[in-house]
Amino acid sequence: TYVEFDFFDTKKDSLGRTHVANEPRMRHLYSTFKNLTIGKTYTTFANLSAYPEINDANGPVGNLIIRHELISYNTSLSWGETFLALEKGESTFTSSTGSSLQINDDQIPDIIAKVKFSETWGNISAAFMRREINADNRIMHGVNDRKWGAAFSASGKIYFLKQDNLRFTISYGNVLGKYVSFNAFNDAVIDNNGQINLTEIIGGHLAYQHWWTSTLRSSLVIGAGYADQDTRIVPVTVNKLFTSTHLNLLWSPIRKLTLGTEWLHGYRKLENGNDGHLDRIQFSVVYKF
Repeated sequence: TYVEFDFFDTKKDSLGRTHVANEPRMRHLYSTFKNLTIGKTYTTFANLSAYPEINDANGPVGNLIIRHELISYNTSLSWGETFLALEKGESTFTSSTGSSLQINDDQIPDIIAKVKFSETWGNISAAFMRREINADNRIMHGVNDRKWGAAFSASGKIYFLKQDNLRFTISYGNVLGKYVSFNAFNDAVIDNNGQINLTEIIGGHLAYQHWWTSTLRSSLVIGAGYADQDTRIVPVTVNKLFTSTHLNLLWSPIRKLTLGTEWLHGYRKLENGNDGHLDRIQFSVVYKF
């Protein structure tokens, strides 16, 4: 059994701006018995080894790092592993006004299957997901539109030379909303009559890590996420494209301590063509007990 908390819980103020509340937040709570895992932890849809070593806690864009309740069963074979999971059903919508709605009542669990091939050169995984997106009478009483969709993801980590490695993820589907980049895009668009239109999303990242010495390394990471939304229903001020670029230098003078600095460039584009850029320099100190 594993339990993990931090103090990075977030809240929104009256203007919709998100800020860190500095209150306890449960990250993981799960139990594993032989090949069965039950509880809250990272989605089976993701390949955690493909996630790059970066300073920024939320990047890169296009990642699949989401934690929620699940039941997962895995089998180890000579060539790798297979996974089958039922995960928390939850639908997120963009309304005709551009606001977001979240529905987690009466949901069929998300169904996920994954295979992971592992060798001395690294690993590659392929995952398939089937989800029901359910309006649950939220917009109009008596109108409970629901649609089934699917998504696919391929990811992995491949070693070069001694420690250098390439990490990647590419995902595509019409039910990826809540899984990609912390729900940067919603699962579907819902009109004033309660009818839903699934959102096709493609996202992913590519990261190369170079080891300068046995304790000093750098990662160059590029991530992107794109959504095809129905602008006949939603305003053209909704998000269309996100990208992020990360470049860092990390140093571990001792095994448990890592000092790092990272440059992050972010880009966002709306459906109406308006866009914006963000540059950030981050410093970090991590000590693992």
